[in-house]
Amino acid sequence: MQSKNVMPVERMNDPAEVVEINLRLFKVEEIYIDALVDNLLADRDIEKDHQTRELLFEAKNVTEGNKP
Repeated sequence: MQSKNVMPVERMNDPAEVVEINLRLFKVEEIYIDALVDNLLADRDIEKDHQTRELLFEAKNVTEGNKP
């Protein structure tokens, strides 16, 4: 006995399309701003003018929990 509320399904026997997703996984690290600033200031290969140094020191003194 068939129910009257059943809707017909068109192309019921058609196979579903296969979707393949190729992706790369990347390593995620938490780096805190004070450690980042220390590394930037210590790196002698990176040129830092007076304004850049001031911005780095200012960033290091953020008092909002030193969030990553």
